[in-house]
Amino acid sequence: MKLIKNILTAGAAILLLLVPLIAWTGLYDAVEEPKNIAAFWAAAVFVCAWLTACAAGFCRFLPKSVLARTASLFSFLMTLAAAWHELPEGIAENTLRWGALTLLLMAFDSAANSRIFEGSAEKTGVPEKAQECESAQTAGGGAEPEAKAEAAPPETEEKAAAMPAAFQEALFIKCVKWLGAAMLIAAFYSLVQRANGLGWHIFGIPIVDPMRWSHANLSLGRTISTFGNPDFFGIWMAAVLPLTTALFFYADGKGKKLFWIAAWTFCLIITVLVKTRAAWLGLGFAAAGWFGVFLFNSPKKELKKILIGASAVLLSVSVFLAFSASFSKHSGEGDNDLTQRVRSLSNLQDTSLQVRLYFWQSALNMAFAHPWTGVGVINQPDYIRADRTLEPVSERRIAKEPTSVHNQYLNVLSTAGWPAFIIYLCLAAFSLNSVRQIKNTPIKAALLASLLSFYSARVFVDNTVSDEILFIFIISAVSALAHPQTEDSPEIPAEALGSDIFKYNPHVRLAALTSSIIIAAVTLSAVFNLCSLRLAEVGLGYVREAQRKQTENPPQLAEAGGCYDEACRCFENAIRFAPSWLQWQYYIELGKTISYIRTLREDPYLIYWRKAVENCESAAALNPRSTYALQILTDVTAQEPMAREQALHQLNKALAMDSRNARLLLLKAQLLIDLGRFDEALRLTYLIDEICQCELNLSLYNRLAALVFLGRRHEAEVCARRLLKQDPDSRKAVEQLLQQNIPEKKAG
Repeated sequence: MKLIKNILTAGAAILLLLVPLIAWTGLYDAVEEPKNIAAFWAAAVFVCAWLTACAAGFCRFLPKSVLARTASLFSFLMTLAAAWHELPEGIAENTLRWGALTLLLMAFDSAANSRIFEGSAEKTGVPEKAQECESAQTAGGGAEPEAKAEAAPPETEEKAAAMPAAFQEALFIKCVKWLGAAMLIAAFYSLVQRANGLGWHIFGIPIVDPMRWSHANLSLGRTISTFGNPDFFGIWMAAVLPLTTALFFYADGKGKKLFWIAAWTFCLIITVLVKTRAAWLGLGFAAAGWFGVFLFNSPKKELKKILIGASAVLLSVSVFLAFSASFSKHSGEGDNDLTQRVRSLSNLQDTSLQVRLYFWQSALNMAFAHPWTGVGVINQPDYIRADRTLEPVSERRIAKEPTSVHNQYLNVLSTAGWPAFIIYLCLAAFSLNSVRQIKNTPIKAALLASLLSFYSARVFVDNTVSDEILFIFIISAVSALAHPQTEDSPEIPAEALGSDIFKYNPHVRLAALTSSIIIAAVTLSAVFNLCSLRLAEVGLGYVREAQRKQTENPPQLAEAGGCYDEACRCFENAIRFAPSWLQWQYYIELGKTISYIRTLREDPYLIYWRKAVENCESAAALNPRSTYALQILTDVTAQEPMAREQALHQLNKALAMDSRNARLLLLKAQLLIDLGRFDEALRLTYLIDEICQCELNLSLYNRLAALVFLGRRHEAEVCARRLLKQDPDSRKAVEQLLQQNIPEKKAG
């Protein structure tokens, strides 16, 4: 019994405290992989402990409340959608992810609604404090769930009825403390990012500076903390901030209360400075909901104190932001980044908004084309690429591979269809309605504000792993606190509270054995995955070192070749350890590295070239829907002049999937020029201008080359002047092109 309880506690702590803080940590410069590994492993441990508790009769398997059942049904529908659309190539990734989330939701809900934590609650004196629940809902305060007092049995029926709610409040506050610790660490780390680029390492792993300050958003004054993206960081903070307000009311003494006020104010300022507009929207709705709860549930005397304290916090934040804007203006910088970000809220022509409108329209197209089942997560990028004509043209960067629709509601609608979308809306409605039934005012305000922040911010972003775990916790907490235990809840035998349940229950022994096997397998898989990530990061480090040695004066070519060889060995080992859905990335890196080696060493028999092409072909075969893999394959294949027609054929495969991708069209224009097909290349450069109106110097250079080799000197000179105006550093290359001795011809 104690073992199960300790495992559940440890698993919840990892999911709520550690997972949001685990990101790049020097393992691999890719999206959230270490975070996903930690989350999947912790979820497996938590779920296995819960299933063992179910076999022992300590927990209920199926959710009890309407809210928990709706949430489980929604997650189950998303699991079915992933399995339906993504067999066989995507099932291992997305189906396992949604299946794990479904079980994790049921496990959190079951643990919160069971008496499995009753022993620890009694030790912290929660039953004695349970009698304060009724007064807490009217006084705007809450019981201290962890105050150290001796447990006393209830003397009245009211106290007996209040005990389950007190246990659940104790569990809720304990989890919120973990989230509060994660929030403070993430906020402080973002402050370090903003203040100075430190580079402390332990055993070669970056500790203070895992991103090496190379993220593009850091140069724009937007911090990413451990989330790898300012939007992910901001909206997670905006959802956790309201939850932590409950800790102020549960704090014992003025010192602790002042600490949480200062911590909350600091984190609020950090959240605003992340400059994520979705987070600002979430904070606005959260503040309205929080004040609304206290306005209608607190007496005037207590409400006055709360309003004064909250006003002081908001005033402090406002003064800080006003001082920041004033300082920027008086120092000659004009509007600072924060002021400009605020002004963009009223700009309907904002590029970010226009791009999102393109994604949203594409999602609606998917929903109406496949109303019942959606298109699945793995198919979504294909449909978005097919709608490139909806993409805004002005001031847009070179097209990238789209990955999502940047709206959680439309993401559900497009990937799983209208039934899952309706269930998701019902889940939102049931959760907000259930909050009204929570009796404790601070907890009610915290949960309502957090839900409002979560639901409003998801209009502009999709869920990430940290958000999904946070949402599971919030839904489970609302379900448990709004619908406390009843008489039919599983009862724990008194003799089992301190005994070894594995000695006398064969069902528990079987469940424990199965759980041990699952945990061992997941642990081994996680270790292999982390090894592959670490090996890949080391390989990339060798590649960067080799490129540095090549640029030295004089170039250290022998040492550079040795670094490339070491990088190849790292990538080869990473492929051996990696799961199937990551191997294609390592094959790409291996192919690119071998192509770098070819530039340093003689390759008369094309040995290096063939190896590079083979690895890139393996990457394209493992992920046939990736235009990036085909792009790298084209780049490597085109290094051999005799194979450029083959490279063009491969590039056309990528363009068949994404015909308006400016990056692919630029590569095709270069290939056509190399093949002597100048008329086609020239027409292609004008098409690129129609698709992407940003300053594409490479496109102008390709146009200049095509005009020169076509003998259209006058047009070439006009193009050259435009190119030099945009990119003065290209003067030497432009002059070399214009010196080509080709007779002038008139434009056809």
